[in-house]
Amino acid sequence: MDYYLTHHMPLVAEQFGPYNFKGYSVCRIKGIPQQDKTMDPGPYSVQALLNFDSLADFQAALEASAEKVMADVPNFSNKPPTLLVGEKLA
Repeated sequence: MDYYLTHHMPLVAEQFGPYNFKGYSVCRIKGIPQQDKTMDPGPYSVQALLNFDSLADFQAALEASAEKVMADVPNFSNKPPTLLVGEKLA
């Protein structure tokens, strides 16, 4: 997690910055609550929310910099990232 926060996310900000990248937030995933009040660990350990002005800006950032950003993933994870695209509503 230290590498992710001190190296990878600053790399993301640097690479995506020219594409109207507005910043990020990172959450450690605690798990999925179960009906019996236990916590299932689930498939994910961290979530990063990347903020852009538009979907087009995000797509331009990926086109230009995804290779460099994704090349850093093996330095902190043995699994490929899952990218989800959303739209802020509130």
